[in-house]
Amino acid sequence: MFYWTGEAVNGYVVLTVDRPLKTKSIDVKLIGQRINTEVHGSGKHKHIVTRQRNFYVDFHPFVIQPAHGISYDQDGYYLEPNTYQWPFSLHLVKNLPPSLFRAKKKKITTWINYYVAVTVARSGLHRNVCEFVNITVAPFVGIPRHVSSVERVDENIRDLYIHGILLRNYLLIGEPYIPLELYIDNPGRTTIKEVIVKLVQLRDLGDKSSTEIIFEELLPGIEDFQNDHFYHTVQIPMLSATELFAPSTVYKYSATPSVVWTVNYALEMIFKTRLSFTNITLIFP
Repeated sequence: MFYWTGEAVNGYVVLTVDRPLKTKSIDVKLIGQRINTEVHGSGKHKHIVTRQRNFYVDFHPFVIQPAHGISYDQDGYYLEPNTYQWPFSLHLVKNLPPSLFRAKKKKITTWINYYVAVTVARSGLHRNVCEFVNITVAPFVGIPRHVSSVERVDENIRDLYIHGILLRNYLLIGEPYIPLELYIDNPGRTTIKEVIVKLVQLRDLGDKSSTEIIFEELLPGIEDFQNDHFYHTVQIPMLSATELFAPSTVYKYSATPSVVWTVNYALEMIFKTRLSFTNITLIFP
C-alpha cells in the first residue's frame, strides 16, 4: 500500500474471536523506523547486529464500548466469540523521509521502513496478539521550477576528450530514457571498448550512509569505438529496480535537529578503454 506524506492512513481492525477473550486494550500504531545492520568480528566469529530506531509514531487507542458480546470491568474487556470491527485513522505528517527498501540481492546497511501495527494486549501470562502491515511512504515532489543542464568534462593521457551534457537535472520515475549530449574528441583513435551507465542512489542517514546501484547497463551504440570524433544526443535507458526509487529528499530528524537525512542520485558514465588506467568516468549529480 502506498501513501504520500501528509495523508491519512485509514482502515479497520477486524478481530475474529473463536473462544472467550480477555484483553486489557486494543491499539493501532503507525511507525516509521530506521533500521541498520552492523557486521562485528571476522571469520568464524563474524556476526550481524541489527539496530532499530523509531523516528515517527502515531497512536490510535480504541475506546471499546460495552455492547452485545462485550463486557467490561476493572481488569479489562471480555469478548464473546464473534467477529468485531473497529475503524481507525492515523496520520502521516508532511515532513517525513521516504521509504528506503533493502535490496534483496545486495547489501544495504541502512534503510527506512513504515508499518501499521495492531496489538491486542492480553492480561496475566497470556502473550499479546500482534499483526503488522508494511506500507510505502513518499513525500510529494514536483518538477523543479528551475530546470538546468549538468555538464561534465574529462580527458585522459592519450588525448581522449569526453564532454557530456545532461539536458535536465531531474528524472521522473517511469521515464524510459533520459537525454544526454555526448561529444567525444579522439585524435589518437583510442579504442573505447564500452560505456557503462550506472544510476546510483546515495543514502545519508545521519551517522549511517550507504550507496546502492539502482541499475547498471551498457550504453548502446558505442562498442569498440575508434573514430576520431563523435557528437550525438544519446538516450540513456532508465531500467529496473523501481522499488528503490525514493524521491530525492532532505529530512531533519526532529529528535536531533542537527541531524539531516538525505537521499540523492548520481548518474555515472564509465568509458572503458583497452588500458584500465586510461578509463574516463563522468559523474552527473
